[in-house]
Amino acid sequence: MTLEKGGAYTLFARLRCPSADDDSCGLQIDDAEPIMRNGLGTSGWQWITMEKPELEAGTHQISIGVREDGLGLDKICLSTFFLAPEELGLQASNCCLP
Repeated sequence: MTLEKGGAYTLFARLRCPSADDDSCGLQIDDAEPIMRNGLGTSGWQWITMEKPELEAGTHQISIGVREDGLGLDKICLSTFFLAPEELGLQASNCCLP
């Protein structure tokens, strides 16, 4: 993704983590060291704060690797606003690179 403005961002993910055996994933932003996120238990689908990176204007890559087979990932949202999206959030756009 390409950001027009640098600054403080919040990365949210809409996840379904039904049990303690299905609640972890890996997260990497650009070339930073990967972060393991564990204990993300949810009750159904929920927006979870994944990270609060400081990002410069320009192109960035966000990678999320599901670690446990029961974890569901629906959407991600990178925002300058600190509150998570409501309900399903806005219409998703696909920015994945091949």
